[in-house]
Amino acid sequence: MRRQSINFAPASYTRLKQETPAAAKLLGIIGLGLCLAAALEARNRLDRLAALDRAVAQAEGDLAARARGRAPVADIPIPEAQATAVNAAVRQLNLPWRGVLDAVEAGTPKTIALLALEPDVRRGLVRIEAEAADGEAMLAYVKQLKQQPLLAGAVLVKHRAEESQARRPLRFQIEAGLAGGTP
Repeated sequence: MRRQSINFAPASYTRLKQETPAAAKLLGIIGLGLCLAAALEARNRLDRLAALDRAVAQAEGDLAARARGRAPVADIPIPEAQATAVNAAVRQLNLPWRGVLDAVEAGTPKTIALLALEPDVRRGLVRIEAEAADGEAMLAYVKQLKQQPLLAGAVLVKHRAEESQARRPLRFQIEAGLAGGTP
C-alpha cells in the first residue's frame, strides 16, 4: 500500500515552502533574476534616452542662438551698366554655337573661303565674312545659307573686289538671322 500524505495543518507559508518542488523553486528564482535584469536594462536605456533628449535640446538651443546672432546679409546693389554687361555675356554664352557652326559649315561649299563668323546676340544675327572667286559663287553661297534651317534669311550686306591680290577675289559680308531669335 502506498503511503498517503494527509496534512490537516492550515495553509501557511511554511507549508507552501515544504510542498513546493525544488524545480519550481529554482524556476521562480531564475524568473525573479530575469525580471530584475530586465528592469535594470530598461532603466539604463531610459537614462540614455533622457541624455540624448537633453543633448538634442542643447543642440537646438545652440542652433537657435546662432541663427539669432547672425547678421543679416546686406543686398549689394549692382550698377545698371554691370548688370547689362553680365546679361550680354550670358546671352552670348547661351548662343547655340554648335548648331550655328554646323549650319554655316553645311552651307559653305569648298569654293568659298570663310574668313570670320561673328554673332550679334542682341540683334539675333550672325555676321559671316568670306571670299569667293567670282560673283556667281558669292550669290550661290548666300542662296545656300538661306536654305539652312537654323539660319533665318541670309542677306548680302556688302562686297568688294580685292584689288591688292592677283586673282582679285570678292570679299563679302552676309548677315543671317538665328531661327528662333536670340537664345
